[in-house]
Amino acid sequence: METCGIDHRLSLPYNPLGNSTNESFVGIVKRALVKRLQGKKDEWNLFLPSIQYAMNIIPAIRNRIMTTQRIDNEYFTKKHRIVHQQFPTNSEVMIKKVNRNSKTDPRYEGPFVVHGVTKNGSYILTDKTGALLSRDVPTSHIKLISTDNVVNNRADQQQYDVQAIIQHKGNNTSNYKYLVRWKGYPPEYDTWEPASSFDDMSMIEQYWARRNVNNNIGKN
Repeated sequence: METCGIDHRLSLPYNPLGNSTNESFVGIVKRALVKRLQGKKDEWNLFLPSIQYAMNIIPAIRNRIMTTQRIDNEYFTKKHRIVHQQFPTNSEVMIKKVNRNSKTDPRYEGPFVVHGVTKNGSYILTDKTGALLSRDVPTSHIKLISTDNVVNNRADQQQYDVQAIIQHKGNNTSNYKYLVRWKGYPPEYDTWEPASSFDDMSMIEQYWARRNVNNNIGKN
């Protein structure tokens, strides 16, 4: 028994399931022996160790495969941002910026508000002004920010167009504020605004691009 690696289990007459379990394993061994012997019945004992090994190892392999598949599925779901539950309507999200001009550009743009879901599972989004985006956005390109109902809060918010950024203050990107010249308003209405007040970073990028050009000219 020990040489073959067989567990010696006693069957009690008081347990009706004991005999059925033993008979089940005996049946498996018999069927495996018949398949391995191929008519040469006098060598059945030579195949017992390999059959016992297979009976022990195959369930372990099956469990290992299932565990590996589960881990791979979790990794794939996380990497490709597959969400099995839909984002709630009116929740606030960011969308992946697919066509970035450089690696330093923000990976996400927004925020946007979930307006609805298509039959294909893509999302219909609106911007801060309530206007619908011209395209539907797949789940893999969306990152949830908040599930609070932000539509009603934005109804009272007015949107203004930026004419130019005049100056900035602060010593790093975490506390920069920008002096904004508003389109259609005189200079006395200029205000200092943080980067979070801008719908996108294009005006800030233009401001820094102009400053860098001026600095390079001054050095020359």
